[in-house]
Amino acid sequence: MKAVRLLLAALGLLALGACSGGSVQAPDFESSLDQLTLSLATGQSATPALGQTVQLSLQGHYSCQPGVDCPSSNTSAVTSADYTASPANSATISSAGLVTTKAAGTVIITASKNGVTSNSVTLNVTPPVLTSVVVRVPNDDGTPSANPATGASLNLPLGSTLKLKAYGVYSDSSISNLPSDAVVDWTAADTGKLTVSPGSNPNTQADKVTVATPVATGTTTVRAATTLASTATLPDATVTVVVGNAALTGIQVDLDPATASIGTGNTKLFKAIGIFGSGSSATTATLDPSLLNWTSSDTAVATVDATGTATGVYTGAGSSNAFGNTTITATLKNTSGMSNSTATAALLVGNSTVGCTTPFPTNSPPPTVAYGGLCSGGLLCNVSDEINIVDADPENYGKMSTLVGLLTLGTMSVTVTAPTGTQFAASTTTPRRVGFIVGNDTGLLAQVDLAAQFTVDVLSGGTVVESTSSTTTPNSPLTVDLLGLRLSGADTALVSMQSHNNFDAIRLTYNPGVLAVIGTRQVYAACSTATSVTP
Repeated sequence: MKAVRLLLAALGLLALGACSGGSVQAPDFESSLDQLTLSLATGQSATPALGQTVQLSLQGHYSCQPGVDCPSSNTSAVTSADYTASPANSATISSAGLVTTKAAGTVIITASKNGVTSNSVTLNVTPPVLTSVVVRVPNDDGTPSANPATGASLNLPLGSTLKLKAYGVYSDSSISNLPSDAVVDWTAADTGKLTVSPGSNPNTQADKVTVATPVATGTTTVRAATTLASTATLPDATVTVVVGNAALTGIQVDLDPATASIGTGNTKLFKAIGIFGSGSSATTATLDPSLLNWTSSDTAVATVDATGTATGVYTGAGSSNAFGNTTITATLKNTSGMSNSTATAALLVGNSTVGCTTPFPTNSPPPTVAYGGLCSGGLLCNVSDEINIVDADPENYGKMSTLVGLLTLGTMSVTVTAPTGTQFAASTTTPRRVGFIVGNDTGLLAQVDLAAQFTVDVLSGGTVVESTSSTTTPNSPLTVDLLGLRLSGADTALVSMQSHNNFDAIRLTYNPGVLAVIGTRQVYAACSTATSVTP
């Protein structure tokens, strides 16, 4: 019996030895990570270019019971760990050990897991390298724009051109100039749709640029084939170009008409003229008003609606001017890529309370001209375009001009006569104000100057029946009402008088020598009825 017990004890000791490689191991021992070894994965470079990735390999060693020799099987790959790069932000590293470089220079990387830190691995990150080529529309400073977006096409209207440039795409995903010594060969797939110019100035950025010129509507591609100085080639870059009809590139500086005049309560339709295409092939056409925003610079003078129709609202309240001035502006709603996006017009609105109430009829005979003193013969003085005084256009005018200061020794006059058989009624009890609208385009008018230079006569049957001249009997005082600037830029005024006699003609006499005036006075209209601030 004793022999049996000894045999069983021996067998138990043998079993414990077999489980621990010849030594006895406690049944509650747990192996743990005690070492991390970090290295580059097979085939990875320690000198990546900026933006490139590097895969790391991390091996973990696990502990054995003290006094026991650990087999090699206690080392295995660690698939997830915490990684640190120094300097900070020089790289990003996934938990699986994939490094993405973010800055050139030396990057030191370590890994840690379960309180165990690995050895370090050093990467020497070089500047980014060229990986491919892309075609973009260059900005004015030569840098690449975002046009076209990846996979998008470019639109090129007939009558315009499109500048394209080949840029390098680098390992850090940046897009910038190709090396100067790179050679770019430009081709268009369908020269019936568009043509491309070759680059210029080899070994500069200029030879990376082409100008695409449309020929006919349709779709084609432009290709940039790039060869580096090392004779290495990069994949060709292509861009799709859609050639369409001529596009709106801007609007003219002035509206149509560029100047206009209306009375209070009247309307005027303005039109914006669009420019389509560019250069010698550009064309013009009237734009749909819905493409524009319309404004008036002074809505107390005129308003303008969405159709471009301006309405005169000037009343002259608080002003002695019979005319109000405003600027009508049309602005394109969509101004993308356009240099001219606004157009303007000057609008003059007349206040009916002051000015020429009833012009002489347009079927009046042509005005007659006379000269006196040194103006005789019309050599030193001249009246021209007098027919404009009785036309229907308030912006046309006759001219009374002098070449020298005549020192009161010369006069010129223009007489406007009503159609045959027409008499205008006036009496002592019912006087009638008559006169002329005169102007000056070289400065502002002064009432005292006009009163000294002009006289107005009222005639019947060719005989003066009343005048503003102090030497004539009967006489009536000359009244001067300043009207303000007209569209032509001339300052204007109403020179008028009260007639107390029936008449069929009125005469305006100009004596430039009173103030030694050299130049021209404009005569815009003859008024058979006028309204003055002065009763």
